[in-house]
Amino acid sequence: MKTSAESAGRDPGDVQIATLLMTCVDPTDDAAVFAARRGIAFYCASKHYLHIADICGLGADARKVKVAWEERAFDRATELVSDQLLDKFSLVGTPEANTARIQWLFDNNVYPIVYPLPRRERMVEDHHSVLEQASRWAHTLEIAPADPVTSG
Repeated sequence: MKTSAESAGRDPGDVQIATLLMTCVDPTDDAAVFAARRGIAFYCASKHYLHIADICGLGADARKVKVAWEERAFDRATELVSDQLLDKFSLVGTPEANTARIQWLFDNNVYPIVYPLPRRERMVEDHHSVLEQASRWAHTLEIAPADPVTSG
């Protein structure tokens, strides 16, 4: 980031990134974890995202998922999503771990767009649940207050 920003004549501190942050609605529920794995499997099935898994050292894992998905073995593809893929590409931890991860993102000028991966039979409830979770995370984050001169 620093190198690219400087080569473009920009201050690295002024660069901000927004990213989708897939979120498991309830890491203690098997169906919710399955839904999160299914969401990751869907993205692994696309060649457009494989390079990200490669950068993270998880390219081989992602490619196994891709092969199963292309064979239309969707449940097998979902089961092939390793814990490492799940942890790397989604919020699936304790509330404290998720808060720490979001704080790290903010500290590095990355702004997450929280993206729930709901259970099919609980679509509305799971979306509401993630909104409530995000609200609780936000209360504990250490984010500088908005500048009243520029935000008002």
